Amino acid sequence: MTTYRRDTGPDKAGLVHPTAPRRRTGRTWLAVLLAFLLGCVLPVQMPRLDLAAAGKSLAGASRQLAGTAERLVQELPQRDSSSRVHVVQPGDSLAKIAGRYDIPYQALIAANRDAYPSLATNPGLIQVGWKLVIPPKDKAVALAQSVVLPTPAPGLAPTATPVPAGGAAPSPATPAPQQAVKVLYLVGDIDGLDGPATKQSFEDSERGAQALRQMGFDVALFEAGKQHWSDVLKQAPGAKVLIYLGHGTARGDPHHPETVGGIYLAPGEFVTKERVANDLRVMSPGWIAILPSSCYAAGQSGPEWNQDIGVEEAKRRVAAYSEDFLAAGAACYFAGGIPQNILGDLLAGKTCGEAADPHLRSSDLRFQHPSYPNAALWLGRWEVNYAYAFVGNPNARLP
Repeated sequence: MTTYRRDTGPDKAGLVHPTAPRRRTGRTWLAVLLAFLLGCVLPVQMPRLDLAAAGKSLAGASRQLAGTAERLVQELPQRDSSSRVHVVQPGDSLAKIAGRYDIPYQALIAANRDAYPSLATNPGLIQVGWKLVIPPKDKAVALAQSVVLPTPAPGLAPTATPVPAGGAAPSPATPAPQQAVKVLYLVGDIDGLDGPATKQSFEDSERGAQALRQMGFDVALFEAGKQHWSDVLKQAPGAKVLIYLGHGTARGDPHHPETVGGIYLAPGEFVTKERVANDLRVMSPGWIAILPSSCYAAGQSGPEWNQDIGVEEAKRRVAAYSEDFLAAGAACYFAGGIPQNILGDLLAGKTCGEAADPHLRSSDLRFQHPSYPNAALWLGRWEVNYAYAFVGNPNARLP
């Protein structure tokens, strides 16, 4: 099995990494975002290229912005007739409520932290009966950018805490929270364990993991060379999401691979297709797999970028890459797209089909998996490239 990435030649270990088109300097944010979404062209910079996450990271960057946000918060209850009030129900979370009103969940924190101060320090824990002001969309972005969130402790519940029979809401320290959704976040070697691209990938992934924690997820981060597959398996029982950020792998000719699939962590630590199918069965039934940038996972690879590989070849590759995850009990397999966006939609109660990238939701390239007739197989294209894929049950939700 040979590993492939997008932008380097042979490495010191002799692995073949076909070269992709030369990158231009002076890229705009839009060019960088598009390159990320295309997966197999540029090195992955996931957290920075998620526009929602980028908006969050601007918090506190401008005194003028913070002052504007404070003024908007003060105006909302008194002078903004378009504001609404949402009464928190059992099972609600900030992400679910924000998704319902199509605003960033940080805007809810900014609009309600005066009334409920714990939102500023413990946003994952809300209580049934709270009356949350829902800011209008035209003010929500400015409000969201004023919020700086702490990293919640592992296991923090993202759902509303019920009020006891006596009618009095418990203090935030009293309730026993439900267990947060556990995410396994695997980051593979890019250009050697000490290579600059690998180090940058680690830094980006740490920011991505923190963003997910701020959304209420319990994230276990595994970086090549620091942790190993045995460490992943210790955390796998009961986990509901696996994100793999690393090389796509193929056997044979990169343009006409015999098969594709597996997880490449580091030199000497390749997890075969068979081990993926067998070892990950301990995860929660109906778990979610996300491969945002691995070559072949969505069809296309770096050596053939901007070449039409044909729909049948794309189907064959996606079916091969996804089959091991389905065999291990995954309900949904996403290739391409941004994990924070996908998981944010799922946390808000959307189905896997609704959480899929817009390129997939609007695509007519919809088939069945050849080995799993009950599993849908969707392909999404950017120009001639097969850059997005979804496999599984479109009606499934976050387990």
